Amino acid sequence: MKEIDKIELDFLSRVTQAMEAKGMTATALARKVNVSHSGVFRVLSGAVGLSFERAYQLANALDLEFYPMLREKEVVSD
Repeated sequence: MKEIDKIELDFLSRVTQAMEAKGMTATALARKVNVSHSGVFRVLSGAVGLSFERAYQLANALDLEFYPMLREKEVVSD
C-alpha cells in the first residue's frame, strides 16, 4: 500500500469517528458540504478518490483541524 493511500485511510477513519461522536449521518454531512449522499458515501467507502478540496470540506464540516504539512523529509546521515 502506498503512503498516500495510508494517509487517506487514516483521514477517512478520523472523519468516520468524528461523525459517530457527533451523531452525524452521511446524509447530514452531505448537506453540510453541499454534495449528494451517494457522493459522501462513495468517498467514505473508498470507492472514489479523495480530493484535497473535499478532504478540507469534510474536515471543516466536522470541526476537525486540517493542516496538511508539506515539507521536505529529514535526511539522516551516518
